[in-house]
Amino acid sequence: MAPATVSWFPLALVTTALVVMAGAIGLERWLARRERLRRRLTAAARVGTSVSTGERTALLVVEELRDLLARLTFGVGGLQMLRPGDREKVSQLLTRAGWRSREAVGTYGTLKTAASVAGLVVGLVLVLVVGLGRGQPALQLVAVMFAAFGGGLLPELVVQQAARRRQKRIKEHLPDAVDLMIIAANAGQSLDMSLGRVAEEMVRRAPALGDELQVTMSELRGFSDRRQPLENLARRTDLKEVKSVTATLIQTLRYGTPLTQSLKNLAREMREARMLALEEKAAKLPALLSLPLMLFIMPAIFVVTAGPAVIAIGEAFGG
Repeated sequence: MAPATVSWFPLALVTTALVVMAGAIGLERWLARRERLRRRLTAAARVGTSVSTGERTALLVVEELRDLLARLTFGVGGLQMLRPGDREKVSQLLTRAGWRSREAVGTYGTLKTAASVAGLVVGLVLVLVVGLGRGQPALQLVAVMFAAFGGGLLPELVVQQAARRRQKRIKEHLPDAVDLMIIAANAGQSLDMSLGRVAEEMVRRAPALGDELQVTMSELRGFSDRRQPLENLARRTDLKEVKSVTATLIQTLRYGTPLTQSLKNLAREMREARMLALEEKAAKLPALLSLPLMLFIMPAIFVVTAGPAVIAIGEAFGG
């Protein structure tokens, strides 16, 4: 009786989790239908139309339920219990991947929870249906927990991979953006105009870099401190090359140093660094090819060269 109790306990756990998630989804749909009421009340308040007490009460209830749903989303996602520093790390990771909306962190938490539940379901299917670890309750419980942990880890790995790909694309096209900025500066354009022009051009060729530059341009129009948008750009991308460019631009704004010559030197250094990285990868190729050479190529060569001799020796001794 004990093994059956241990085996069916995870099933009861995942059933409870699914019921909670279904209730959250149903609540969200109900609140979406009430969104029409909120828009109506907002429009009525804007034009000065009188609103009944019942409608005001309904609006307050809707807003309270929305706040409850948001807390539930963060709590289910495992983000409400994190320290502010950890939440900031999650937000920075999503920003590096290109997801900067207000709902990004909550959506990430919800997807992480859904992936954990999906992994738990997969583990239960393997244990209860396929028969993995049959007769070994401890192994079954470990398998279910490992599947749930792996499912919850999957969204984080996907976001990290997306962030690395985006950083790589930004790094590849950054020297071209600096060259365009040099051309715009030589044409007599200011820093704001140069960044705007480069952002327009880079959106077509490098959407990731162009998007970051457009965000920086929007912040330059709204911030009184012109250094803050450049520092935000370096923090969002988290790339050494971007930090060098922003440091050069900040130095130009602070001390009035020549912008064109500094950018030329910076572009040359970035291209030299990229060439050195390519040369380093090329130098590693012989060592990386040695293992496939020994495993796949050398056995075939031995069969072709030594095979006839072995066959001839075998026929001589056999005959």
